[in-house]
Amino acid sequence: MIDLGKHVHVTGTVGAVKNNMNILFMCVANSARSQLAEGLAKKIFPNAKIESAGSNPGKLNPYAVTVMKEAGIDIFKPIFQACG
Repeated sequence: MIDLGKHVHVTGTVGAVKNNMNILFMCVANSARSQLAEGLAKKIFPNAKIESAGSNPGKLNPYAVTVMKEAGIDIFKPIFQACG
């Protein structure tokens, strides 16, 4: 079991992840959902290359930072990635 704080618990076997696994989470603003997904995935799959991006990147949602911080995951990024 991977304990991500009081909000999220992952149970079961996560299995071996190869070093060349790439995951990209995308949304419009890249301000909350994709950032949350990236942070959780990095915790679960530490050997994978995991990123998030948005078609029109905005500012990071402070509530997303707070929730992830409570789970022991830092999602703060000074620069957001644009795609498209």
